[in-house]
Amino acid sequence: HYKDMWQFKQLGLNTVRTAHYPQDDALLDACDELGILVYEEAPTWIAISQDEKWHENYDRSNRTMIRNHRNHPSVVIWGAGINHRGYVPDAVLACKQEDPTRLTASQSSRWTGWQTSGLTDLFANMMYGPGIWDRSEPLLAMEGRSGPQVVAEYKRDPLLTGIISWTAHAYYTFHPNNNPADRTRSGLMTVFREPRPSTLWYPSELTTAPFLHINGSWQPGTGSLEVYSNTEEVELLANGRSIGKQRPSDDRRFDGLDHPPFLFLIDEFEPGTLEARGLTGGRVLVSQTIHTPGKPERLKLVMDTAARSFTADGADILVGHAYVVDRNGTTITDSTATIRFSTTGPATVIGDDADIGANPIASPNGTAPVLIRAGTEPGEVTITATADGLQPASFTIATIPRNDDIIAATAAPIYDHESVSVDLGAPDQLVQFGWTSWNAQDARESRKSFPAFGGFEAILKPASADGRLHWLGEMNVIGKYGFVYGEGVIATGPQGLVLEFPRLPKGSYKLKTWHHAPSSNTDSMDPNREKLAQQDIPKLPFAGTLDIAVTDAGKNATLTTPVTAGKEMQFEPVATATLTFTSDGTRPVRIRFSDPDSKHGVWLNGFILSQWHAPE
Repeated sequence: HYKDMWQFKQLGLNTVRTAHYPQDDALLDACDELGILVYEEAPTWIAISQDEKWHENYDRSNRTMIRNHRNHPSVVIWGAGINHRGYVPDAVLACKQEDPTRLTASQSSRWTGWQTSGLTDLFANMMYGPGIWDRSEPLLAMEGRSGPQVVAEYKRDPLLTGIISWTAHAYYTFHPNNNPADRTRSGLMTVFREPRPSTLWYPSELTTAPFLHINGSWQPGTGSLEVYSNTEEVELLANGRSIGKQRPSDDRRFDGLDHPPFLFLIDEFEPGTLEARGLTGGRVLVSQTIHTPGKPERLKLVMDTAARSFTADGADILVGHAYVVDRNGTTITDSTATIRFSTTGPATVIGDDADIGANPIASPNGTAPVLIRAGTEPGEVTITATADGLQPASFTIATIPRNDDIIAATAAPIYDHESVSVDLGAPDQLVQFGWTSWNAQDARESRKSFPAFGGFEAILKPASADGRLHWLGEMNVIGKYGFVYGEGVIATGPQGLVLEFPRLPKGSYKLKTWHHAPSSNTDSMDPNREKLAQQDIPKLPFAGTLDIAVTDAGKNATLTTPVTAGKEMQFEPVATATLTFTSDGTRPVRIRFSDPDSKHGVWLNGFILSQWHAPE
């Protein structure tokens, strides 16, 4: 799965619509890592039933799919219909119940349903032929044709949001087939993941690194050639002599493309070597050389090891291809050779001697695929390809040990920390979202007990003998958690405010505190208007910066934090400070908040105290 998505990325493809069966987590993991958008279809296809149990099963399967994969950021669209038949209202509802954040789409059927978005968020359709589209909304071709002409159509029309070509890979089929040796159909790539020649146009349009590919061969009868490149110009040289330089095709069917194909007419074929050079600013950035095919001489064996390992788990499969080539390494596309594969070491050839045409295997177009399955013991594996009258080819790779201990290999500890959130203020605030109120009147000290961590007590007091606590009620500060920093306590006195935990249970803790000087956002309709007209606490001068000193069982630590002020904090962050400390269960933990100038009041609006495990 990872290798499939990695190959997509190399080709420049950025979206995958999944097939109609449950997808392995590995596919979504790969898309997350590589940056590929996913349109995931519910596990159903065309055949349906009017039996309610069928629809119940569909609903359950759909919800299971979303619960399995909704935490994957690569997923952007949930399929909410039945292929070829259109959207299903119950499926749309299920998608939105399970995940209201993602878009929904379905085949807006050309055969059996409305051709609009309908109940889904997006208008998506299978675009192979005529359809109804009044351009009142954007269209996503969730299935359709491929190639530069199709992509050009979608890139030049801002209402055509994208084209997902059917299909990425060829697949085995029971449809009628004129070639009994190949029971596959469709695909930008073969069933063995080898790109079709025209598929190699995509990197020229969709990737940024210099790219060039000659789509064709150099042999008698060649009257034209297509070259795919993202350079400004391409020059062809036959045996070192320039036979033409072109800019990308200006054919109007390619309007919208950044890099249309380069089309060359060959006036006179000259056997030998053909080189294509891609130039930008007159400088050669990339080139490719091909040769006129000669006589078949040897085999070339290529095993697809890029971006993957080969694991000795008894199941891992390595894909390879053997090519019939001449002395220059040019593939002989009219080969009739029969190729046999063998292995030494802990691996086997899939289909070996099974009489299914897998091994030995014919080489139509001069190439033959092979699948190698790893054994259960790691070791060196050599794959060899042989054919009558041709030099054999071999490839050696070492399988790596299987790691059965997935927990030890990938898991990290999870700590379910207990926490208490405390809002400080006078008793007229609406406290929400699991916060606990600590309300008091102006005084020198206030105490409160909490049930968290098995029970503990907290004390708020001035840090100096001549200090005082002033408790403020609701001030209607707008913003997230406005009820926390829309009131609080301000301590006056030269040494600030102390928050003390006399006998906090033994352990490590994290403390997050809020420091904001609130001012009223109350209007004439607010019932607090009369009360707030008499409030003078917000007029007290306050420190714009606080020093925080922590004394716990093992250390003394200090940090500094700013103090925010105002009545509308929905667009600006409110000042907070976060610190960690340790309690030995006996000695008090003391946190002092003070003005560095020892002149102004110190604000504390609330705090969250939680158990803490320091990251390893």
